Amino acid sequence: MEAELTRLMHARLGLRGASLDVLTRRAGRSLPRAVRRDLASILRARALSAHPRLVPMVDGPALRAAAARVAGHLRGIDPKAQRLDRLLGLAGVLVFNLVVVALGVLAVLAWRGFL
Repeated sequence: MEAELTRLMHARLGLRGASLDVLTRRAGRSLPRAVRRDLASILRARALSAHPRLVPMVDGPALRAAAARVAGHLRGIDPKAQRLDRLLGLAGVLVFNLVVVALGVLAVLAWRGFL
């Protein structure tokens, strides 16, 4: 379960890290709150399972459901579409800035009487 989530976070989010804990911290707010909460419960269960007397406190079905929700969200992420969205957003910002600068230059030229 943990290995699959780690693999999905590497593949879908492009994050680097050795453990699920590191990947969860690096993902930060790029994941929805519910997914971050599910990841926190998975990490908490892993910490509890390290101690033999605390193992009965781990709720197996809830843990599997949380892992399934996280995996489902990660499978729904398309890295190519995210890259394209970022590229188009950057292109839009650049075009807008060029238009603003061009209008500023034209306004100054008109104000100075050259147009």
